[in-house]
Amino acid sequence: MINTYNQQHLREGQQKLLDILLTIDAICRRHSIEYWLDGGTLLGAVRHRGFIPWDDDIDIAMTKDNLRRFIKVAADELPQHLQLQTMRNGKRQCHYPVKVRDRNSILLEPHSALQPRKANGLFVDIFPFIGYPTVSRGFARITTKNIQRLYAILGQQHRYSLHNTLLPVWKALKWSIASVVWGVAKLIRRKGVYMGNTLNNNWYGVMHLQSNVYPLSTVTFEGHILPAPAQPGHYLKELYGDYMTLPPEHKRKQHALLLVPQLVDET
Repeated sequence: MINTYNQQHLREGQQKLLDILLTIDAICRRHSIEYWLDGGTLLGAVRHRGFIPWDDDIDIAMTKDNLRRFIKVAADELPQHLQLQTMRNGKRQCHYPVKVRDRNSILLEPHSALQPRKANGLFVDIFPFIGYPTVSRGFARITTKNIQRLYAILGQQHRYSLHNTLLPVWKALKWSIASVVWGVAKLIRRKGVYMGNTLNNNWYGVMHLQSNVYPLSTVTFEGHILPAPAQPGHYLKELYGDYMTLPPEHKRKQHALLLVPQLVDET
């Protein structure tokens, strides 16, 4: 029953997501902040010229420095119906990604809960990118996975037991080792070739050639010309492999457990 409700209201939710994205785009243009469509949003632009038909979120990316700039200006320039969620003001479990949320909707994700007095609505994720040392993709995958796992564990609710006490300690040890190894790689391996998400948000260790990202190009998304990586096809191949092949129907699912595009009539 909920799945049927979500599907019936998906397009309305996508239109609200598009409005959030265009608001972000306008702020970035005013302040010369570079960003680009990322993940499934870029895939939708290339494969469908808009949303993936069953998608209910938007992903964009920018460098970590540009994200800091965006946070500073967005706090004052976002309209009242949108909220900037960061570690400080959104009870977030880690610094990234930053979210711009709609206050007049609900999007309940798996493993999440409604937060009183906080926006729980539809959102655009903003992922910060950093430079990577020139390492193998396997090395990046193992290192980032160990770092990401500790953040995931610390963000969960725990019951007191010997296992639940020792598990974070063991993961923290692996995190420390992975962080030191990554730090050494940054010192001794060539930089300026690869980039990717911050390590605490890169579960699969995806690395992008900087030449596939810059200089930025454009793509059409829902009738709007928006920023994209320099080589969208190569970028998507680094993410998904054979990105143009549609997944089987049983995998074409929305992310949300519950999607309510509008809580209060704004007219």
